[in-house]
Amino acid sequence: MAVQRWRRRLKKKTRKQLQGWGAVMGAAAVAWLAARWATVWPVLAAVLAALLAGGAAWMLWRAHRTAVDKDRQWRAQEEAKARELTMTEVDALSWQEFETYVAALCQRDGCTRVVVSGRSGDLGADVIGYLADGRKLVIQCKKYAPHRNVSSHDTEVRRHRAPRTRR
Repeated sequence: MAVQRWRRRLKKKTRKQLQGWGAVMGAAAVAWLAARWATVWPVLAAVLAALLAGGAAWMLWRAHRTAVDKDRQWRAQEEAKARELTMTEVDALSWQEFETYVAALCQRDGCTRVVVSGRSGDLGADVIGYLADGRKLVIQCKKYAPHRNVSSHDTEVRRHRAPRTRR
């Protein structure tokens, strides 16, 4: 729900009076400037030049900041690409390094509270993390030699069901 702002409105008569006095003051300022134009115009020119120089400097500074930010993003992307491993490099990892690498990939892709389990009795859960929507992600890592395949009994999903009770 949007927050509603209440503005205090002036009465129509008061607004008209303020506009009238503003017009009178504006006319007086124009008359004063016209009478003293010879002494005022150098000051106005200097103020205008300062405003133009300030605006140009601000635009250059913003362009510089934009270029620096884009360069920083590009360097971060290049650094991330450099950290990615080729399949040959992944094959050369030990099983502990492989689990840590998988955990790093999960963190890179937005998982939170990522933990490398590696304990006994963890039912095959090697990496545990949480997705952005709060669901738990459990990964079982299998790191075999490049020439070996993962057998079917290693890839099956294990489901533990509570025993049914009879009535």
